[in-house]
Amino acid sequence: MESGKAVIVSIAAAVLIYVTAIELAGYHKVSEAFHRISALTWLLVLSLSLVSFLVRFVRWHFLLDHLGHRVPVLPGLAFYMAGFALTTTPAKIGEAVRLWYLHRESKIPYAESAPIFIFEQILDILVVVLLSFLALSVILPSIDQRLWIAAVLLGLLLVPVTLARADRLAALVLALLKRRGFTKLEDVGTNSKIFIQSLHSLAASHVCLPSLVVGLFAWLAPGLGLYLILRNLGMGVMVGPETAVGIFMLSLIAGVVSIISGGVGTTEGALAVFLTIIGIDPPTAVTAAIISRMSTLWFAVGLGALTTLGIATVKCADPVDLH
Repeated sequence: MESGKAVIVSIAAAVLIYVTAIELAGYHKVSEAFHRISALTWLLVLSLSLVSFLVRFVRWHFLLDHLGHRVPVLPGLAFYMAGFALTTTPAKIGEAVRLWYLHRESKIPYAESAPIFIFEQILDILVVVLLSFLALSVILPSIDQRLWIAAVLLGLLLVPVTLARADRLAALVLALLKRRGFTKLEDVGTNSKIFIQSLHSLAASHVCLPSLVVGLFAWLAPGLGLYLILRNLGMGVMVGPETAVGIFMLSLIAGVVSIISGGVGTTEGALAVFLTIIGIDPPTAVTAAIISRMSTLWFAVGLGALTTLGIATVKCADPVDLH
């Protein structure tokens, strides 16, 4: 499957990039920094990432419920986590495998689940941009933050408008999903009216605003994980929690802008560069960047792969009932 190849390629690329970065920064210095990370810090950072995944699942479950689909919690959690196995596909489109699970196990039409996928992507982008402002005063001290804040508020206002005019968006997501191998999505096209009505429903303020707030909490967690890493490396005085969160978000934006699958390499590179800009030495910056990505992106991919394997095992053992 094309998505599987993309994940393998991204893993190979990550290994090559990490080895190169470690060599350039100095193997012995990076190794020494790695050994300064305690087991407790690893546990806390991974726990924060897990909290982030679970909070985002709660939002996904809430959106499904809003559209009238009662998916049992445990199977729904399995479907959601399985999507992380394909996070490193271009534009994270592989995560749409959740739609396939919902269609196969809960008979939910793609025309009603695809809008949730789009809605989450839009909200996550806004949340990441909003949280990135926490570090702008440090990274770009010459730029008036009021301009950035005004831009974000405008973006928040445009979300319902964008979703309300979903005709072109529907055609775009259908084309993308089909390109990634989801060939049985014809009902999205044939039921475009349902697709657009679902997006309209999600754009309602009583759905959009709570989802945005939940997203803020979800993405704060991995940013705080970076702060814990830096504090354990002895950089806690130099970098406060708000700056760490903001820098983490700026690096994610750099990964998205690069259009590289999963932002592999560009996100880590941007994170290391931003950390050196605020005064952290290169070996420590490279170490923090690699550990941060291992505990977020690659932790998610690993959990997703294990969940996918678990679903397949359960399906083979009991093909009648996953619920």
